[in-house]
Order: sequence, then C-alpha cells, then structure tokens
Amino acid sequence: MKPVLPFDKLVPEYVQRFDAYIPSRPDDELKKLYGCSRLYRLNNNENPLGPPVGAQEVIRRFPPPQAAVYPSGDAYHLRHKLAERFGLHPDQFLVGNGANEVIAFVIKAFCEKGDNIITADKTFAVYEWVSEFSGFETRLVPL
Repeated sequence: MKPVLPFDKLVPEYVQRFDAYIPSRPDDELKKLYGCSRLYRLNNNENPLGPPVGAQEVIRRFPPPQAAVYPSGDAYHLRHKLAERFGLHPDQFLVGNGANEVIAFVIKAFCEKGDNIITADKTFAVYEWVSEFSGFETRLVPL
C-alpha cells in the first residue's frame, strides 16, 4: 500500500485557511426555492435588461438566455448529473473551462511559495505556463 500524505502536507497553509466558496444555485433552483418566476442576478454582474439594441441583431442566432447571462460557474447541473451517474457527491467533481483552467486550479490549490513544478519538456505547455504565471519555478524533465 502506498503511503498517504496528510492533507496539511499536500495543501498549502494559506489555502487551508480559506473558507469554502459557496456559489449561488442556478436560476431554476432559486426560482423553486423562492417561489418566483423571474430573477435579476445583479450579484453575478449580469444585465437584467439584456444586450444593447445594436448587439441584439448579432446575437439573435443564439438562445437569449445564453447571450445575456454567465453559465453556472460551478457547473451545478453537470456535477449533479455526474454524481447521480457514478454514485458520488457533486462536490467530488472538479469542472473547469477546459484543461487550462483545471490545471490552474490544481496548481493554485496545492502549491505555495518556494515550490516548483516538474513536468516533461514535450508535454502540454500549460503546465509550464501556469506554473510560471503563478510564480513557481518550473523544472522540465526530458522525455
């Protein structure tokens, strides 16, 4: 059996002190919860009036809800469907806007000042880019 590193050795101290961010629920869930048919999500930096008249013509080919609001930042519905399908809890899924964002999440969550990132020299460049952008030394290992 492989040795298991304790949580406090894996996660930087400054990350351990953070309170978990709890995003608001998706619109359909909030409407059910509060018994309303319309929401104005000003806290999400969304415009309740929709796009300006000049932009409406350009975006008519997209369904209006997609054009005027941000998608669920925590992939609420996707995580719940995955949890249901695999018999897990929604909090056990990390969903991002592509591999770049997921790699950035992992590096930022598990690395702290003085750490370095080791990656292959002929691999996905984002490992090195995110590492350096986050202030960590990158060590490339030849393949």
